[in-house]
Amino acid sequence: MFSRKANVTTLGPDQQPARMLNRFLASILHPMIHTGCGLEFGFLGLVAEGLAQATCHSAQAVTMIPPTLFKSVSHPDSGHAIVSRLTALLPSLSLGKSSAQHTHSPTQTKSGVRALTIISRILNDPAFAPSAIGLPLKVESNLSVLDVVSRP
Repeated sequence: MFSRKANVTTLGPDQQPARMLNRFLASILHPMIHTGCGLEFGFLGLVAEGLAQATCHSAQAVTMIPPTLFKSVSHPDSGHAIVSRLTALLPSLSLGKSSAQHTHSPTQTKSGVRALTIISRILNDPAFAPSAIGLPLKVESNLSVLDVVSRP
């Protein structure tokens, strides 16, 4: 979802990049809302819904997430390590819960970091500032959000 390969790397000469982060944020953050709520309250089915929605949404505002956001990392295998770790965790995914599996309260996460905290960090990250991603500082009032972020 957040890797260079999932966003700017093409699989063939006539193919467009997948732009998964753009799809994840598409349609007024709809997939992110499902994924965030699922993570926040421990509903893995809702997390799966959010990720599935991201794969189905079109990449509507490609200028909102520039390819420079996915600069090459110093260790080329780090992306593979993350994928390997997530793949190893997939068998433990359970959409049904018993009281033994879910011992913490729905609003408490194991790491102590909540979904809204993560969103706050993204909003305060200078890499996502309007000037960093090429958005105008002043917006005409008759334009929709999608019109603004879709400008070249």
